[in-house]
Amino acid sequence: MKFFVILWVTLFWVVGCQTETTENPNKSSVPGACTKDAKVCEDGQTVSRNPALNCAFDPCPEPLTEIQCADDMKQCPDGSFVKRHPNNECLFKACPEQSKQKEPVVYCTQEALQCDDGSYVGRDPENNCAFKPCPDGSEPERSKPRLD
Repeated sequence: MKFFVILWVTLFWVVGCQTETTENPNKSSVPGACTKDAKVCEDGQTVSRNPALNCAFDPCPEPLTEIQCADDMKQCPDGSFVKRHPNNECLFKACPEQSKQKEPVVYCTQEALQCDDGSYVGRDPENNCAFKPCPDGSEPERSKPRLD
């Protein structure tokens, strides 16, 4: 029994002799750092703790005067991107109209054939890369490839 009394007295003395801390419980143990919590202001904006204010929250900013939308973007079918529009309830802006061209762009080799009149014609991407007709309407001769 005497042992328990000594134990209780020692425990009471240790707990009772601790000094009360005046440190901010929100202050981190790292100098110049605060806990990462945030305060939501009346207008929905958030503020964080400021080490310069002894880890008190920064004051709430002035309410926003215009609508600010999220900064995300949407990719359109043509590969371009559009942002949200603040004057349209933050809906995405319309994608540009699709090109009327349904098929992919065709690139032909840069060959040229000489016509009878001395002019040269190249391949036509709109005609499956066949050679364009000569100015007089005739077909260019394949035996006269341009060598320059």
